Amino acid sequence: MKKKDIITLFEKSLHLQFCATGELRNVSALRLDQSITLSKDDKEIQARYHSGSGTAFLVERFASESLADSSFQQLQATIKRYARYRRIAAFCK
Repeated sequence: MKKKDIITLFEKSLHLQFCATGELRNVSALRLDQSITLSKDDKEIQARYHSGSGTAFLVERFASESLADSSFQQLQATIKRYARYRRIAAFCK
């Protein structure tokens, strides 16, 4: 079976699994209906919810900065698609 990276929207959550490029190969589900900040720091992608403690947590670590850049760009594109969908859904109500 081929390993691949997965970035999928599921309702109000983002399902992430970087099987091909990530070192940790964790499965993460990030809630998008809460205020969240995603950031890339060198070879890591981190997330921070604005509610609660607000401390950053590691989403994935990569072997090189170029892999991290590529994965972060995919992540940004998916979140932009989610925001566009939510705007259209709100307009149609």
